[in-house]
Amino acid sequence: MGSVFQRYRRLGLILVSFLASFLAACSGAGAGGDGGGAGDVQITGRLAGLVTGNRVGAPLGGSSLSSAVVTVGALPIIGGELDIEAIEERAVSGDGSFALNVPTEPGIEHVLLVRGPEDGVGVEQEIGFIELPAGSDQSNAGWELDGATAGTTLDLGALSGTGGTFLPETTADQLYSLLGAEQAEQLFAAYRDDILKLASNEYLNADAQLGMWTNQYFGGTLDNAINTWSAPEDAVPLDDYSFGFNLEGQGADPLTWDDFADGTNVFEIVPPVTVFESFGQTFGPDAPIRSDEYWPNGGDFGQINGLGFAGPPPDGPWIVSINGVTDSVYDVGTSNPFDEDGQFLYFIPSIFVSVGGDNVIDGVELRMLIWDFEANDYLEITDETELPFEYTLTFRAVRLPSGTGEIAGDIGDTLGELLPLDVPEDVYWTEVDGQYQIHVITITYSLGVTFDINFWRTNDNL
Repeated sequence: MGSVFQRYRRLGLILVSFLASFLAACSGAGAGGDGGGAGDVQITGRLAGLVTGNRVGAPLGGSSLSSAVVTVGALPIIGGELDIEAIEERAVSGDGSFALNVPTEPGIEHVLLVRGPEDGVGVEQEIGFIELPAGSDQSNAGWELDGATAGTTLDLGALSGTGGTFLPETTADQLYSLLGAEQAEQLFAAYRDDILKLASNEYLNADAQLGMWTNQYFGGTLDNAINTWSAPEDAVPLDDYSFGFNLEGQGADPLTWDDFADGTNVFEIVPPVTVFESFGQTFGPDAPIRSDEYWPNGGDFGQINGLGFAGPPPDGPWIVSINGVTDSVYDVGTSNPFDEDGQFLYFIPSIFVSVGGDNVIDGVELRMLIWDFEANDYLEITDETELPFEYTLTFRAVRLPSGTGEIAGDIGDTLGELLPLDVPEDVYWTEVDGQYQIHVITITYSLGVTFDINFWRTNDNL
């Protein structure tokens, strides 16, 4: 069995792909070729049983899976990028059977999307995902096929399930043997596979005029990192956690805030449940967010700057309409980075702020932690090549006593090194009139979802 880091490396390509894919310009779904290539594996199966709704709650009337499902598609992640145009998508036969020809080249991952009628909008078409059993009541939505023998058939048998997860009739041991996979790797990935499902948001809303991009914000504590390493709860506290989104125009002539600023055009967002906005407003299914009534942040750089809400993000469809016509439907519930026990599933920064005898900040060290379910603890990642993303480490300081005057800048981006504050004057930890005092240190990284982790000092006069 590989170490936690070896298991993570196989997950890395999946996760890093989402940063690239969410920034890429997307077109409609591509259709796969008529026949499989020499390096393909054929994935077959048959959908059986009844379905009462899709994963995000759109009604399907209790119809049979074979009649409710239109296609099964393999969403490829190639070279760290979701390639929408290379999706292999096949119609489901009348008896619920399907066959997909999927490449086995190294570095390619696939998410197997079960899709319903196209009369729905966005993720209303999404019924669920075909997943690989991983043990401990977990299953993995990411299929890694480079260990399988090209030209063979991976028969999943009769697939059935609930809640948008479809599991093969073929036993896990048989599938692991055909895939050349290890159960420990699958389980490690399965705990973190929800973020993969965000791919369907982009794919199924590729023709929408407004795209939605998700962010996660954390208000941690800087005080506990002075001459010691901060703990996980100092970085990602559950009681100071919010999520948000930006809207951005898509297509040949993308919309901007200028198209809505004077109220001639109106976009409306209907949340799936009641949500509490950062500035004290409450929205919900009967109280939508409207651009002509409440949109405090305006727009910049082509994006329509969004709102923040108390986390975690709820499951269910967020319906975006323009001038009364539904434009897109998104589900951001799978971006929740915590498991049911409150463990943060992705990467937690830990910082060490070195403060000398004169109370001047001499530098900052950074390390990254990840939760390991076998060890029941957060483990340090010591090799930066284990991180499937780029990150920024920045700071902000204000001049005392009035708080007027501010400096900000990069601290650095290398694990384990002492990173001196690159500023023109000394920055203090204590209050010194006329001098700069540290205010916040922020670490930002993206895995399709942007994580903005802030270490704030607890000082009321700042």
